[in-house]
Amino acid sequence: MRILSFSILFFWTLLGTAQTLNLEKVTKVPSNTDLIAVDQFGLFYSLQGSELQKLNQAGSFELSYSDPVMGKISQIDVLNPLGPLLYFQSANVLHVLDNRLNRSSSYNLSFEFQDPKSIAAAGENSIWLYDQNGDRMLRYALDQKKILNQSPIISQITSSNNTIVLEFKSGFDQLLLYLKVEDKYWFLAFDAQGALEWKKELPFRAEAWDYHNQRIAVLYANSTMQFLRLDQEESPFLICPKSDVKQVFFFYPKVYLFSPNYINQYHLDGL
Repeated sequence: MRILSFSILFFWTLLGTAQTLNLEKVTKVPSNTDLIAVDQFGLFYSLQGSELQKLNQAGSFELSYSDPVMGKISQIDVLNPLGPLLYFQSANVLHVLDNRLNRSSSYNLSFEFQDPKSIAAAGENSIWLYDQNGDRMLRYALDQKKILNQSPIISQITSSNNTIVLEFKSGFDQLLLYLKVEDKYWFLAFDAQGALEWKKELPFRAEAWDYHNQRIAVLYANSTMQFLRLDQEESPFLICPKSDVKQVFFFYPKVYLFSPNYINQYHLDGL
């Protein structure tokens, strides 16, 4: 009976939504692309093993960067398009590039931290990373080589020792964590000083998600999507218009869905 009631409610939620995704364009990207990043100007960054390529809005090649000594690039962060970050997890090294993809600086995080799995750009030449031993997020100033801010202990916020930080992304003034808590999934939002601002339990496991300027786009494992605002409690569900999406990017009202070989750009109405 509970399953039937939820199914009916979910069906009417889909029918009653005022949000729509309207396809604007489809851009072809290199077929050997492992990961894609999209910046606020609509430029694309194609990661192909140890090489990063910058593409224009039409998907045409413009610039590239690689470091044969460092090898495979683990992560791209283009929160600041004038200073993209490349993280090499195997060496625990972070490269900061300029907008021409020339390396401007390099930081070996091994001197301060024990093998962080990922990083996220923040303001004032700083990054966020997860301190697994302390179970908290740390905001670290790269040039000053010191911790600026830290979050409360994550497991205390969730009231569960069975809490796993799966992924995190940040803006210049906020940090968003995606967590698994027991058998549930959560978002936590913190301000630039690490203070908790918002938390939400998700109805399903997220396949992909993105965050920008108080708004979140999340693609669930059941092929539905939600577009959340941190200042609103409820949001309708939409059917994802693509079936093979690997990554989601969100710069309201623009939504980018990356599937093999293509980026589909949509305009979101109703958020």
